[in-house]
Amino acid sequence: MIFRAALALGLALAAGGAGATTLTFDQSAPNTPASDFAQLSQAYGDNVASTSQGGFTYAIGAEGATPDVTLSYLSADISTWTTGYGDLTNIIFEDVDGTDLVLQLLAAPGWEVGLLSFDLSSYFQTDRTIATVRVSPASGPDTVFTDVLVQGALDGTAHTTLGFGAGLFSTALTLTLDVSGLGGASDDIGLDNLTFMQRAVETAVPLPAAAPLLAAALGGLALAARRRRAG
Repeated sequence: MIFRAALALGLALAAGGAGATTLTFDQSAPNTPASDFAQLSQAYGDNVASTSQGGFTYAIGAEGATPDVTLSYLSADISTWTTGYGDLTNIIFEDVDGTDLVLQLLAAPGWEVGLLSFDLSSYFQTDRTIATVRVSPASGPDTVFTDVLVQGALDGTAHTTLGFGAGLFSTALTLTLDVSGLGGASDDIGLDNLTFMQRAVETAVPLPAAAPLLAAALGGLALAARRRRAG
């Protein structure tokens, strides 16, 4: 599905307030507050079971924690920054100019991860437009927002929220912010408040439940055959 920016912003729902795990990026490493140009620990966001875990803090809401989801930061150099990105604090950004910011959420066997929402903002008190925001599932079509206005100017809402209603679900989800068109200003796009949840994978109807239906069908066929022979 491909959406224009106006529709993308129209989907800026309150999904982040619905619960689940929200990554606030308040630490760059265990027991280390976020700071400017600090490289983000790969452990942040993995298997979140409580609001305080492994030296990191998280926000957990109604849907519960995400102990069966891991998060990989696939870009070259994802770093933290404290202020200056609109009205957000403690954001992450890709520090290599012209390089996309890429994250992957991966669910453990038997589970799916659902992306609910995230915030974007632009440095320094400036609105910028990025080419695409793409969410790619393990299978099936991508969800793509095009020409996304990332707000940062302090003249109203100084950040952009992209929400996905009840969630985009898959066994793995890859989020890509295409900031390459900004060139040397690509590191001026920050991400915050990444909110996701997990759910058990739906399975097929168990054999014991299907067996009576199959037996009835076979019985009907046998009865019809006997009647034909008797006729």
